Amino acid sequence: MNEIEILSHTVGSARGSTPSPAVTAVPEPVEYTPNPPPRDPTLWVVLVNMYKEKLHLILRGFVRDRIVFNPSAFYPFKGLYYVLTRSVYWKYMLLTAGCFSLIFAIVAGVLYIGLLPLLLLGVLVPAGPIGLVIVHIQWLLLSNILANIVCKNIVAVNLKEHIFRLTVQDNDIDGSRVRQARLAPQIKAMESTKVEPTMQMFVRAADLTRSFLWKLALGLIALVPIAGPLVANQLSAVNRSFEYSKFYLFNIRNLGLEEARQYKYLHYTSYIYFGITAGWLEFLPFVSILTMTSNVVGAALWSVEYLAVQDGLLSQGEQ
Repeated sequence: MNEIEILSHTVGSARGSTPSPAVTAVPEPVEYTPNPPPRDPTLWVVLVNMYKEKLHLILRGFVRDRIVFNPSAFYPFKGLYYVLTRSVYWKYMLLTAGCFSLIFAIVAGVLYIGLLPLLLLGVLVPAGPIGLVIVHIQWLLLSNILANIVCKNIVAVNLKEHIFRLTVQDNDIDGSRVRQARLAPQIKAMESTKVEPTMQMFVRAADLTRSFLWKLALGLIALVPIAGPLVANQLSAVNRSFEYSKFYLFNIRNLGLEEARQYKYLHYTSYIYFGITAGWLEFLPFVSILTMTSNVVGAALWSVEYLAVQDGLLSQGEQ
């Protein structure tokens, strides 16, 4: 520092002036960005999680249930025996037989006019004269299947519930098995179904689409001569058992629709066995006149003698 700078600094200090403070850089404020909220799962993720959870329930049921010689397979035959040997069911059998015969005649007439010519074109040319026999057998099988569907789901719905209730009362007089079933632990909703209402709408739409495509595939399979109706019949085994057991699930177990579906997955083996046997009896032409009643009786016996006992075991902590 030279002399002039020293003197000026000295004079300034003598006059009482203060030196100017040093200028410091002010840091710019940092903008705070919070963590973004978690994104809602996509429809694909929800559906994959749902099917994983369903598979887990089915595997749990396989571990607990009897895979070989499951008793559920014999209950449709037991129902047929009850219908033939107990007079209390005869009036219902006559009523369902009349309804089935009328609907079968209508359905068979419509198919003979509308579908038989198409079947003849597809079978008669490659199979020759024997194709005429094959087509008529196919016509009988398809008429039988469609008449069964109409009777079970449209005409005889209330009658089925009445027969089911009557069978339960006759075979569980003291109500112990029904009480045992009602004491079973409640089924919790699947975690994968706990989504926002908008996503539930998409899931429901996807489920309806899957159901429609499945039924369409079964319908196309049923058009295959002879073997097609049988294959379609057996592929519907689980859904058939579910339809027969609805009274037990909704009225005795007091389950909602989603809980009832989970119950089906937990008892998948039993539902397969019962549905296969009941399907065989439904598949045979004209035997359906009896099975319209006997399969309902068999389902009621299956519910109070097997499913209710299994549910009672679960309530005792054997799950």
